[in-house]
Amino acid sequence: MTSEIFFMPLFNKAIISHLMVIVFLLGLIVYNVLHTRNRMSCCVTLFLIFLVLCSVCCNLYAMYHTRFEMTSDGLTIKLGIQSMRFRVEEICEVSIPDSTLKPKLRTCGFSLPGYSGGYHQLRNNERGLVFVTTFEKAVGVRTRDRVIVMSVETPRRFVDASHRYWKIREGELDGAL
Repeated sequence: MTSEIFFMPLFNKAIISHLMVIVFLLGLIVYNVLHTRNRMSCCVTLFLIFLVLCSVCCNLYAMYHTRFEMTSDGLTIKLGIQSMRFRVEEICEVSIPDSTLKPKLRTCGFSLPGYSGGYHQLRNNERGLVFVTTFEKAVGVRTRDRVIVMSVETPRRFVDASHRYWKIREGELDGAL
């Protein structure tokens, strides 16, 4: 079984925002250690800062290791250690979307400058699964029950590969995909 792998493009804006959060949290740790007299509150604060720092680092790891694998059986989205699989029978349409599929409101996911991931309400009021660093390199995949919007390094190559692997027609370039 052959497959084609597409990677998410990374941009300096996303990397810089993550690094700024990490530096800020490290500064809070140093300040807390140097200026807190109460040992118990210092430990609790350090623990909470450590949890947020771990969350940001996991987000950064997942962003760097996000890849989209296309096979004749379907699409697999791998996010660090987590993966999602969509069978070819579920996939209805693939296209390069217009601005109505941009994320509008985060419902269950995360957003930092330069990266949005998880479930978002889209501008056309649909709920979509979003993995976007830049919308200029986005691809929309409509399944039976959801829309997936993802950034890939070469969107046109992704759409062409969907024709080869899944025999799916390219959708209209509108918000309905």
